[in-house]
Amino acid sequence: MSVVKEPDWTKGTKGVPSKAIRYKENLNGCWVCTSHPPEKNHGHPTIRRTKVWNSPRLLARYIYLILRGSIPKGLQVNHSCSNSLCINPAHLYLGTQVENIEDTRNTNKEFGGPKTSPLTILKVKNLLKNTDLTQIMIARRLRIGPCIVSNIKLGRL
Repeated sequence: MSVVKEPDWTKGTKGVPSKAIRYKENLNGCWVCTSHPPEKNHGHPTIRRTKVWNSPRLLARYIYLILRGSIPKGLQVNHSCSNSLCINPAHLYLGTQVENIEDTRNTNKEFGGPKTSPLTILKVKNLLKNTDLTQIMIARRLRIGPCIVSNIKLGRL
């Protein structure tokens, strides 16, 4: 099985984080990262290693690599808790993207948040039908992701 080649963080100063990793434990046992902001596109905390990488990397992946070793090609680090901000090593496991999506559906979660309620779906449908608001405007008004509005409009939810 192929293994993704990652830098060895344990040798020299390249492996020492430029800032401390801090978290707060919530009631579910998740270690919610407070020191590294989530990346805009996917909502996961990231870590930057300018001496090793030229782009941000997922903090959960970094923690998994440090504590458990390499990640085989074709696998990714998933969260058993479906909380993208969680960095608790006990909640991290290797799996495929398909397994991660299935696990998220089975735990009644959507992208790290609670499943969209029937009331929210009804509100979105009413706003789409009775107003000239864009999908982005509706998402901001209801404090939900624009992809949820789009999925409701397309009949996926």
